Amino acid sequence: IGYAAGPAALIRAMIAIQSQTTSGASSISQAAAVAALDGAQDVLLERAAILRTRRDRFAELVNGCNGLSCTPPEGTFYLLVN
Repeated sequence: IGYAAGPAALIRAMIAIQSQTTSGASSISQAAAVAALDGAQDVLLERAAILRTRRDRFAELVNGCNGLSCTPPEGTFYLLVN
């Protein structure tokens, strides 16, 4: 279960692909998604801060290794290493 926002042409293309690859989400998944969106968000801010700290430290370590490099991403916690 998810959602997306973006240029209309991109969203139309995503819908065309999605409609051919998935079917209805289970009622349990739907209820969990509602709870995740409507529930308390403070734990998410705490968890995001922890992941940000880890991401930044690992990026520092990777960039300190000879022959390896990465650019810390802005919206995720994982690294793509060259």
